[in-house]
Amino acid sequence: YNQINKTTNLDKNGNVLLNEEGKPYRMAHKWWPDQGGKEIPVFSEWYKTFTKNYDRSDLVSRHKTVERVNTFKNVFDNIVVHNMHKEGDLITNFMCDSMPDATYSCDRLKKGAVHLPSRNGSVNLDADIIAVEARRRGLLQKALSRQDVNDAVLGYIERTGKLIPRKCDQEMIDEIRGWLLDSEKEVFSSTWTEKTKLELNQTYESYLQKGKLCDVDFNAVFSDDEWVSFLSSIDNKKDLILHIGPQKTGSTTLQNAWASAQELGELLRQDHFSYKRINPWTGAFDCNVGVAETRFSNCRASKDL
Repeated sequence: YNQINKTTNLDKNGNVLLNEEGKPYRMAHKWWPDQGGKEIPVFSEWYKTFTKNYDRSDLVSRHKTVERVNTFKNVFDNIVVHNMHKEGDLITNFMCDSMPDATYSCDRLKKGAVHLPSRNGSVNLDADIIAVEARRRGLLQKALSRQDVNDAVLGYIERTGKLIPRKCDQEMIDEIRGWLLDSEKEVFSSTWTEKTKLELNQTYESYLQKGKLCDVDFNAVFSDDEWVSFLSSIDNKKDLILHIGPQKTGSTTLQNAWASAQELGELLRQDHFSYKRINPWTGAFDCNVGVAETRFSNCRASKDL
């Protein structure tokens, strides 16, 4: 659900996105639905659409892993099903568990000697879902971008610990639970035990406790004065954090780390910070420079800054 819905392959006019080479690609949701963008469905809506043509009495055979195993088992006699939810790094686990003869690669990966690409991680879609509904209800400033509001909601949740109210479709949740257990038993029949079933049930319950598989409760969110006040107060003004470092206070070390793509630079960009080094004699921050260029007075931010 998250991986499928976190991006779109269409522009605001409904055309497939193509890069300079004419190849299709996906991008984060940029436009509001009223501007032609795609609206992310709540989980229950998406699930019911995803499974609408499935025979409810035979969901196991429609599980994507089971389908693939059934397709290839008549051709290959050694099919390995990898558990992508195992704790640890996906690439290391795959190389060590599903390719047991790749001992050198496994050893190097375990020792951290190989630079691994960034994971295509899941995102919190609920922030975008709340943002879109808030715009629909007229709570947001019209000039705000979809990404601005999404980021603001995520920041608000992180700062305040505010929980998103949810409502759950118990019948759907029970169906998914049964589908999960039956599919695991089908794929791993030779190692299936009651202990396996218990552990899988516990994992499933942990997802439910985190609010997964349940929808945002719009009535609860938009009847909460704190949520309404926060959403109504969002603006897109940029903030400036100005670090002023006297000599020998670690300023150069910090600046080099902020500027480096391999260190803090990339992390800062993920947090939506843009780093720029400024000094008093380049016009970005205008000051009168005194003797030996160590005394500054009458400093004023330039238009550029």
